[in-house]
Amino acid sequence: MKKKKVTITFKKRIHKTKFKEKLVSLFTDSKVADKSFLGMCTMINLFAKTDKKMSDALFSSKDSINYLSLVYVEMLHELIIILYQRSDDPVIRGYMSKDNLEYTLDHVKYMYNNTKYKKIKLIKQTAFILYNIASKHPFTDGNKRTAIISCDAFLEYNGYTIGTLPFEKSKEFILQVAKGEKKEADCQKFVRQNILQLAIPKKTLEQLDKIKEKLIKLANEEGINF
Repeated sequence: MKKKKVTITFKKRIHKTKFKEKLVSLFTDSKVADKSFLGMCTMINLFAKTDKKMSDALFSSKDSINYLSLVYVEMLHELIIILYQRSDDPVIRGYMSKDNLEYTLDHVKYMYNNTKYKKIKLIKQTAFILYNIASKHPFTDGNKRTAIISCDAFLEYNGYTIGTLPFEKSKEFILQVAKGEKKEADCQKFVRQNILQLAIPKKTLEQLDKIKEKLIKLANEEGINF
């Protein structure tokens, strides 16, 4: 008997199942060199670059810049929940205002379009994402951590990173943003001072290949065809 082809789209499927939670668990269970959440974010970004269906589900493109989808930020937030669930500072799952997050992720696509240089535009857009997630608190908990990991995700998928920044340094700054002590202009300065061209170590790519094999197996079990 011929196997029936699955016609449901990847993006719809990722909403319909717990795929994103399983995906996050796959990365956190893997033997990767960097167990920090910025390290995990880097691995997810790299995998998304290797597969078009994954990329289409997690990102959208406009004017040669790749933007984060709501699904992807939710996945990053889930990653933070899992990584911190046994720590002294666990994260509570849930939304305070999903509308705020949707506004941020959509509005950023249309900002600073008159900026001549792509890197300058990315810095300003990253600052906008950082400021709005950290200060508007779209999630019940973990907004500061979600803000910094989302910014690094946005930058990494566009060829840059702030992932080499010590977390304690970024944590102190994000706390000031959340308290209202820092404004969006301060966020622009913070990103500008810490942005670097993304360089991918060979060891990371080798680890990524191993994770990709497991991910494809998981996706097949969920009825998602890569």
